Amino acid sequence: MAYLPKSKYKILYTAGGELIYKGSTKIYIGSYIKVSDGSYYKGKDITKLNIKLIKPLLTQNGKTHSVMQGKYNKLKPGKFNFLKKVKVINSTKPLPILEDYKKGYIKRYFVKRNNEALAYFEINKKTHESIKKRKGEYDHNLYTIGFIEWSLEGNVVKTNKTILDKKEKKFPHLSLLFPLLDEFSKTKNKKHNIKGRLYSNGKEIPTNLPPTYGLPKQTNQYCQNCTFKNKTKCGLWDAYIKSGYWCKSWGMIATNAPTFIQTQLPQYRNQTNIKNPHRTNNNPSGGRGGGY
Repeated sequence: MAYLPKSKYKILYTAGGELIYKGSTKIYIGSYIKVSDGSYYKGKDITKLNIKLIKPLLTQNGKTHSVMQGKYNKLKPGKFNFLKKVKVINSTKPLPILEDYKKGYIKRYFVKRNNEALAYFEINKKTHESIKKRKGEYDHNLYTIGFIEWSLEGNVVKTNKTILDKKEKKFPHLSLLFPLLDEFSKTKNKKHNIKGRLYSNGKEIPTNLPPTYGLPKQTNQYCQNCTFKNKTKCGLWDAYIKSGYWCKSWGMIATNAPTFIQTQLPQYRNQTNIKNPHRTNNNPSGGRGGGY
């Protein structure tokens, strides 16, 4: 759809009684988008105005569906108050850490909205546990939770397909949520073979480090505080690294390294990062590349 400035729409929330799905009498509960032209859409992604909502129409006795829902809310005040307080579930994707690669798999959690056939969302462990324990943060009556142990090594395509096939007996069409069967694969990560890159001191950079290996893009992101760092090597790429460098696979760990930030990191930033004899410009190799 055409770009809409923020002044042309609002993202709101209804606990029921205000809107219904167009073409039905089903009452809508959740986030919705109100456009300045008077139209309403399900969700809060302004680029996906796929499901239209409308104000409830008059019934034969002259009352609106909203009034009928209001009566229901009065009769069921507990449920109404519960739905007013619950949070919208945000989809999240995990980032494997070194321990996951040592185990060979990572747990990936998901939920399915019970009243929609294909409404799957990947979530984090905290959200999964909250719904499982019915803590009241989310509408645990509306969702069914699950998890899979996603393979990270070996023939991951075959293994993950088998895992999904078995899981689909309980969760039909779950494969649509996980289309990349080799996602996060350590085998996949080691496919790089980039030759000719040199550090500023002339030392060759390991060929299996990714195209994005270079100067940090953020002052607080570098190999020194990356979850994959294992002494002087990167546990993800299985290659020797320099602490003041960075790649797109960076993942934060809790660490206290103020001395490095104040003393060593500035000198890394002030020097030419990587020399590549096959490049004709002065841009550091891997600073703008794709991949990991």
